[in-house]
Amino acid sequence: RLGANLGGAMAAVPAMVIVLLARRGWKPNARGLAIVALVTLVFTAGLFAADTLRGGASQSHMGRAVGSGAFNLVEVMQRKLALNFMLVSGSLWSRLLGLSLVGSAALLWWGNRRLPGKLLTNEEAAAALGTCFGIAGAFAFNDSGVVAAATCSVYLWMLFALRVLLRNGLGDHIH
Repeated sequence: RLGANLGGAMAAVPAMVIVLLARRGWKPNARGLAIVALVTLVFTAGLFAADTLRGGASQSHMGRAVGSGAFNLVEVMQRKLALNFMLVSGSLWSRLLGLSLVGSAALLWWGNRRLPGKLLTNEEAAAALGTCFGIAGAFAFNDSGVVAAATCSVYLWMLFALRVLLRNGLGDHIH
């Protein structure tokens, strides 16, 4: 169903656009972020419009909310926000998210200061930047955003952990 996957799509679009831009040498700036936001908004509006036009039982909860007016859309957003706050305050997922992000930052800091050369290739740096935006988007746009963001953050941590291991020569035994 479109409604169940809308948050994931809304998180994936800016992440992919960021990766494509970063791969071409783009550094984050206000103009670039505005373009990413605009692309995401246009994509999301297209999904909402397509869902609203389906009508009837095939329409998702988001399509019904958009079709019935701004009040219902605000109500859905308030429910999603309340669920996210409940999960952040009382879920193990919030701990995983925090540990993954702190661990990623520590590995990146340590790898860039202690190992010769760059820790990440240009492609890996673009992927890491896109993953950071994907984590933020997953947290913001999903029903249970902390769960989606924590799941994504583990991949970021793994990228840094594997690069540090490989750069330290410990990866020679991993094949």
